Amino acid sequence: LAGALMGVVRLGGGSRFITLIPHSVMIGFCNGLAIVIGRSQLHPFSETRDGETSVKQWEEFGCMGLILVTSAAIMEFVPKLPCQLAKAVPSSLLAIVAAVILEQALHAWGLRTDTIGDVAEFTGDAVVPKPFFLDTRYDMGMIFEPAAAFTIVKQGIMLCLVGVIESLMTTEVVTELVKTPANADAVVLSMGLANVVSGLLGGMGGNAMIGLSTINCLNGGRGRLAPVVTALGVFAIVAGAYTLLNLIPVASLAGVMLVVVMHTFKWSSLAYMAAAVFPFQRTQAGRRFGAAFKLPERVDRCDALIMATVTATTVLTNLVYAVLAGVVVAALRFAWSASEQLRVDQSVDPCGTKVYDVQGDLFFATAMRFHSWFDPDDDPAHVELHLQAQPPDHSAVLAVEKMQAVYAQRGKTLSVVYKAEREHGLGERSRGSKSACSTSSASS
Repeated sequence: LAGALMGVVRLGGGSRFITLIPHSVMIGFCNGLAIVIGRSQLHPFSETRDGETSVKQWEEFGCMGLILVTSAAIMEFVPKLPCQLAKAVPSSLLAIVAAVILEQALHAWGLRTDTIGDVAEFTGDAVVPKPFFLDTRYDMGMIFEPAAAFTIVKQGIMLCLVGVIESLMTTEVVTELVKTPANADAVVLSMGLANVVSGLLGGMGGNAMIGLSTINCLNGGRGRLAPVVTALGVFAIVAGAYTLLNLIPVASLAGVMLVVVMHTFKWSSLAYMAAAVFPFQRTQAGRRFGAAFKLPERVDRCDALIMATVTATTVLTNLVYAVLAGVVVAALRFAWSASEQLRVDQSVDPCGTKVYDVQGDLFFATAMRFHSWFDPDDDPAHVELHLQAQPPDHSAVLAVEKMQAVYAQRGKTLSVVYKAEREHGLGERSRGSKSACSTSSASS
């Protein structure tokens, strides 16, 4: 269902709405996911006994820490070595191989850590997938129950939203990293098709996860060939070499993902938010403090608020709510800022017609106080209202119509002149009306 809904989003051109997401939301998105990914790497270091969760015993904990640090160091520093071989072989693969060798060396000392085989063993039972409706483990009759159908639809919509938003935002992040252009429509369509096939074969849904995408970029992936090779490699290993996966220490995966967290988190945003909170520019000591810690001198507190809001909401709830919260705050900020730009200049032309020239945008945020600029009692019989363009929303249209009605009650006319005509308008408008002076000239 989620895959089919993604196809609907693609057909409706929904991918273009990614352009409405501000950069501050993107930063909060990266920071929030980095925290979520980093926090999820801690669970292998704990265990549950008799219903109580505690840290693993110090011997195993120390061995896991050694494997984690080793894999993370290889993942981070091997690509930086001045050697072509180090750049040719994926550092994440080297980290996993080194961790497996280290795990086997620990066995010689009578020590061990949890591996994938201990946590979630790969077996040959699931090598060949089959349609979910042929799998006897599922009760297909539940699909037609109202409660179950409602749950399926709700989760399908939520998965569609999460998949589309995260994939398109991840695409933007990857584009910044590798400077390779992306096709948002192709991303959504291919993801929808993949989810349909995966769901029919009993698999999980998926999307362009920022963690795996960052690993791909850190290993030298720059184009579409890299993820194709990755997918084929995963397919080959799961289908024919799954026994090797059971040997991988869980701690090595945590080490690789911690490096991903380091590269996903936008560390510069911490200085930006700190500069927004502390007014260090007001005093000389504060300026020295800001210079010492390289805090930006000019920051936008609203952007800092958006970063913090999206980050916290991602961690506490989910990505959909986080992005919506960030976009709403950004939209409110923009509407408020745009409403402050409205100005109405008054003049009288040689023929005695009063002209109100509106500078700025007339829209819902400025419509309620629009009447305060006019003086219908003292204005002459003929008044012109000059707008930059036709009002973009109903609130603005209604504000203009109300002023025309006010002037009409006093036996006066308010004509509207648009400086930049649009093809499609809202409501009934007077277009290009002539002033009283030009009308009398034409009749004479």
